[in-house]
Amino acid sequence: MKILSLKSLNINSLKGKTEIDFDELTKESALFAITGPTGSGKSSILDIISCALYGRTVRLKNPNDLMSRHTGETYCEVEFEIKGRLYRSSWTQKRARKKHDGAFQTAKMELTDLQENKILALKSREVPKKIEELSGLDFGRFTQSMLLAQGGFDAFLKADEKERSILLEKITGTQIYAEISMAVFEKHRGFVQEIEQTQKVLQSIELLTDEVLQDKEKLLAYNIAQKRKTDKELKELTLSLNWVQRVSQLIGECKRYEEEFQDSTRLKKEHKNSFIQLDLANKALNVSAVFTSYTQLQKSIGRDEISSTNFAQELKTLDKEIKSKDMEYSVLKKEFEKEDAEFEVQNQKLKEVREIQTKENQDTQRIKKESSLLKTKEKNLQKLTKALALLVDKYAEIQIQIDTQNSYILQNAIDEKLLSIIGAVEQNIKLYKEEEKLLILNQKELDELSIRIDENATSNTQVVLEKSIVEIKKHIETLRDKKTKEQLLKKYEEDRASLLEGEECYLCGSKEHPYALLHVEVNIDETQSLIVSQSKELEKQEKALNSFNVAHEKYNTLHEQLTITLKARKERVDGLLKSLEQHYKEFGEDLHVESLDTQYDMLLKRKNLYLKALDTLKALELKFNLYKLDKKESETKIVSIKEEISALLKSLKELELSVAEFSCSRIKRLNVADIDSYEKEITTKYKMAQKRVQLCKTVLDESKVKSKERLSNKKSLDIKIAQGEQTLHLLKNELDELYEKNGFKDAQELEDATLTTPQREKLATLCKGIEDKLKQSQTLKIKSEKELKEHQLKPLSDRSLQELENLQSLLEQKADALQESIGSDKKELELNQENSDKYKERIESLQKQKESFKVWVKLNELVGSADGAKFKKFAQGITLEQLINLANQHLNILSSRYTLIRNQDKLLELEVIDAFQGDVIRSVGTLSGGESFIVSLSLALGLSELASQKIAIDSLFLDEGFGTLDEESLETALNALNLLQSGGKMIGVISHVEALKERIPLQIKVIPNGDGTSFVE
Repeated sequence: MKILSLKSLNINSLKGKTEIDFDELTKESALFAITGPTGSGKSSILDIISCALYGRTVRLKNPNDLMSRHTGETYCEVEFEIKGRLYRSSWTQKRARKKHDGAFQTAKMELTDLQENKILALKSREVPKKIEELSGLDFGRFTQSMLLAQGGFDAFLKADEKERSILLEKITGTQIYAEISMAVFEKHRGFVQEIEQTQKVLQSIELLTDEVLQDKEKLLAYNIAQKRKTDKELKELTLSLNWVQRVSQLIGECKRYEEEFQDSTRLKKEHKNSFIQLDLANKALNVSAVFTSYTQLQKSIGRDEISSTNFAQELKTLDKEIKSKDMEYSVLKKEFEKEDAEFEVQNQKLKEVREIQTKENQDTQRIKKESSLLKTKEKNLQKLTKALALLVDKYAEIQIQIDTQNSYILQNAIDEKLLSIIGAVEQNIKLYKEEEKLLILNQKELDELSIRIDENATSNTQVVLEKSIVEIKKHIETLRDKKTKEQLLKKYEEDRASLLEGEECYLCGSKEHPYALLHVEVNIDETQSLIVSQSKELEKQEKALNSFNVAHEKYNTLHEQLTITLKARKERVDGLLKSLEQHYKEFGEDLHVESLDTQYDMLLKRKNLYLKALDTLKALELKFNLYKLDKKESETKIVSIKEEISALLKSLKELELSVAEFSCSRIKRLNVADIDSYEKEITTKYKMAQKRVQLCKTVLDESKVKSKERLSNKKSLDIKIAQGEQTLHLLKNELDELYEKNGFKDAQELEDATLTTPQREKLATLCKGIEDKLKQSQTLKIKSEKELKEHQLKPLSDRSLQELENLQSLLEQKADALQESIGSDKKELELNQENSDKYKERIESLQKQKESFKVWVKLNELVGSADGAKFKKFAQGITLEQLINLANQHLNILSSRYTLIRNQDKLLELEVIDAFQGDVIRSVGTLSGGESFIVSLSLALGLSELASQKIAIDSLFLDEGFGTLDEESLETALNALNLLQSGGKMIGVISHVEALKERIPLQIKVIPNGDGTSFVE
């Protein structure tokens, strides 16, 4: 992936438009520097690149904060190349109505394929994902592969093992291995809990003994046989009872249906006239449709004849009106044609005059504006001349102050290094004090823990608890055996109470029961209470034993961890003192531990004085440059204003001549006082003539249309009348035939017989109800008499109904009692079977759990831990090994002296092999500034390859990291960068170090404007 160019608008201090063409810039040399004062906006160039590609930046949580102050819109755009294909990605943000105080709108992103010149159909949130898909780099890998913060890898190189673990986790994302380690530990613990739960469930399942089970099954078989016998007797009795009940029911039905038949016959005779009236009404219904059509048609023909006569009269009147209006329209049309020709001529003259007047007014306005502008320019010229004189005096004064500050900085040049290392000195002092306190505290904790472990080892608590647990388990087993026997005894007591002297026992068959009245005392609840009490005590003792073992193991683990921590802390304290001693020597001071703060204050004071001098110099230089720019700008403005005044005077003379010419031309073309009034007058006259013609034409057209409509309506009515008379004749013949067929002499008899629809429906309902009731009662009477005779031919019992019902009730009670006993026994046996099946399933499940648990036991031994440290450190070691191999490939190119290796004893400790000293192994802490830079750069490049396995990285941006290098180290660093760019990579170095600016001729300068904004050169 290679960055080709970028564009931006209003990004931080880079206000306005900014464009950088890296492809064009690096044709001669691929190494360039991005330079400028601190705070000028150098790092904003990297923000533009990352925001255009991913919609986010490393430095800012909210990309909206990139927008320059007092602006309403911003954008970032980057063109880049992947595998020979060109793309353009952009990010745009606007405020409401593009006002500087408007609310932020939703940011938009676009991705364009420049090969096809086509914007890809993606939503804004999909653009970063598409770029990740094309490049193989998500935002994290991109910032680690292309935007390298070199100072971060210097910290990684010199960190201790614990700090390096944290940095490695942030850089390479090895937190996932800690999560896996914790997940394995949790999974293992979950399996242990599942197995313990299954074992508890197994202990809670209760099963019947074989003897009790056999007794239950025999009793169930006996009750089932008795139930079948009772059910058979009950069924036979029910059939007899049903026969007797049916005979009684049929006799009652015969009597009732005979009475209903007699009532229905009498009712029909009483309503004889209603049946006759209904018959006449139905015949009238056959004739009424034709009769109605005949009368309606007669009326319709009469109405149409009247309308036809009216239309004839109206047509005569309309013919007269049309002839009159036609003559009037011809006269008005000729008058309008003359008026129209005259209007066109006058309108053309008005148009020409208006064009001349517009030009005349424009020149008049320009004369006023330029006259006003001329006065303003003359005033400005006077002000600028006075201001220039003041600037020349201040310019000379500031030059003297700059020389004074430069002299101080040269005399105290050694204090410059304090700017970069004073923070490290302060941090080391702080760390030394903290580590010293913690060292004393850890030693005290270790001594106390040793005493506690010794006390625990001599205690006999564990033996006492183990012995108590064995005794409680034996006691619980004894109580459970006792409960089983008591349950059997209780069951036998209940069965013994149900025995009757002289009847057989359902178990042994004996008719004599000498022990029927013998009572045995049984108390199951008390036994169960003792079992529960002992189980709780057992659980309590087991928890106490488990807590004792966990505490003992915890003490031993803590002792081991504290011993390791104490050793590491002593090493860190010694290392911090060595580092401080080296720093103080650089500034001609010897280290005194008892006066660390006093010595630090002295160095801090020297650093502040030097920094103040630098700040004062920068402020003076900035002020000097501003005065210089203001002076040059004022001189330029004075020359410019003089030229503008001369041009304005010339322009005014030309405009005055032009206005006079336009005025003469206008009067010559049309000499009227008020053009608008004249135009209104001729337009009104024209429109009135036009309106008269249109009105006459409208009235004429309406009369012609109305005449056509009336003529058409009259013809339609005449045809309709002729057709109606033919239909009327046919209906008369049909009506006469229907009168004869239905027994009516004339229309009067038809009207007498006709009923309204509600009357006819009411009468029909009455007659039908009487007829239906008669037929129904007759049918039911015959059917019930026949069924009674057939039922009496097959008698099933000679007993009375009451006797049969009493006998049925007794048998049902007996059957219910047997069914209840059977249900109870079946339920108990089914419950026992379910418990037995459940017990087998639990046993099988427990075996499967233990089998699958073997894998997690092994995994937990290998990688599982509660804090995730076990697997995380192992994975970090492998990742660090891979990173070292990749870094050494670059280190071999940059320097043949050093090779990075891992310490054999400490998993994450880094060392170097020095080829110039007989391959001696050295700590990375012994490397000089330039050597550290080369090794750190190799690590950064190694991570760049580690983060992007899919695609080549052809552009690198190094942000700072050069401020602490001496002259020799800086030379080494530059040689390393030149080697990189000769390998085909584009290298951009961001720095404010003056020596670096001098040695890299190709530069992108970020220059402050003096008002908090900058521009790129």
